[in-house]
Amino acid sequence: MLSVGDVPGFVLARPFSLDTVFADAVMADVFSETATVRAWFEVEGALAQCQGELGLIPAEVASRIERAAQTISVDRDAIWRGMRTVGYPILPSVQALCEILDPVDAAWVHFGATTQDIMDTGLALQIRAAIARNVSLLEELGDAVEVLIDRYGDAVMAARTHALHAVPTTFGAKLAVYLTEAQELLTVLRAAEQAACAVSLFGAGGTAAGFGAPASELRDALADRLDSGAATCRGTRLG
Repeated sequence: MLSVGDVPGFVLARPFSLDTVFADAVMADVFSETATVRAWFEVEGALAQCQGELGLIPAEVASRIERAAQTISVDRDAIWRGMRTVGYPILPSVQALCEILDPVDAAWVHFGATTQDIMDTGLALQIRAAIARNVSLLEELGDAVEVLIDRYGDAVMAARTHALHAVPTTFGAKLAVYLTEAQELLTVLRAAEQAACAVSLFGAGGTAAGFGAPASELRDALADRLDSGAATCRGTRLG
């Protein structure tokens, strides 16, 4: 059967993106095409390993699936062509993973999961990395501002109102505003991490029926396994 990707002259379009204009190199990499696809495979591998530990799939099979997911050489264009046919990228991703496994092992890949589970959890990993980057930058900014306050904080300068010179103030008082903003943003980012960085694992239709009785335990196990070690997972939360 002829697929869209097989049509002569077919070109896989890349959408215009501002990430290369405004993002620094680290943040651009976090949300790059490569990192996005790699996050999906990371989730697939971790899911299999957790299922093996809970006895939902054979443990030795789970280890081989996780190892394959970690080492797979991804043909991203093939995934995008498959997505054009079925409407979402996880099916061709799972097919690519199955192709490098023994058929017996391949039968257990993605067991009980659905597309949204993999994509949402993969995105949570990327969001966590993005927040970590922003936290790092804000901490660097705060440290730099503190140095300036220590060095030049007592310097007298003109305050401003309505874009005009006003009463005298100090450079330290001016910089204290930036330091306070940075500290408040750190609090906001850490709260956002707790709210957004969560495992999605409920299977087709959201019933988790494919996981059976250990479904809740499996979600907790997956959250723990995907934890980077920088923070402790709680429930289905990451980081």
